[in-house]
Parts: sequence; C-alpha cells; structure tokens
Amino acid sequence: MKEFNYFDYAKARDATWRVIADYGISSLPVDVFDLAQRMGIKVIPYSKCGALMRLMGILSFQDENDGIYIRFLGKKYIFYDDTVTSEGRMRFTIAHEIGHHVLRHVKSVNPLRIN
Repeated sequence: MKEFNYFDYAKARDATWRVIADYGISSLPVDVFDLAQRMGIKVIPYSKCGALMRLMGILSFQDENDGIYIRFLGKKYIFYDDTVTSEGRMRFTIAHEIGHHVLRHVKSVNPLRIN
C-alpha cells in the first residue's frame, strides 16, 4: 500500500471542496453522473464501450481497473465497470475518476492503436 502523503491528501481535499462550491452541491449522495455531465465528461459503462476503448487502444485496462478517465481527440471520458453489484462502489469509482479530471491526472492514449 502506498504511504500516506499529507500534501496529496490536502490537495485532493481542497479540490473536492472547490467542486462542491463551484457546482452548488448541497446534498449527499452526490449524483456523479450529473456532475460528470456538467463537467463535460461522458460516462460510459464497460458493457457499452468495447469498440471505443479498442479504438483508443485501452481495451485491456478494463481487466485491471474499475474505471478509467481518458481524454481522447479533445473529449473527456470516464469508463466504468457496470458489473459491480454495489451501486455505492460504482459511484465511488466515477467520483474517483472525476477526481483525476479535477486534479489533472490524465492518461495519454495513442489514437488508433489496436489491442
């Protein structure tokens, strides 16, 4: 397990409060699908994105990750595992991927690399 880093924690905490304020979030649980849409991020379940992920060259990522945030050809995407039985886990995964967007942790993809 990665060692706790207070600087990283504080950065994520502060970014979370900025999102809450900027998007007028006033109740829990947060509707992460609505939040992503308002941020201009398209959220797609793994069960509906095989061809797009293959085009992006990231199809193998779904075997190792509950979700992934990608920028591709100027658009923002979150792909997530919709076979997870816990709705809370899906919300957590999408919120986590939104965090990558907010903190600018963006995976680079090589367009048209076929897996």
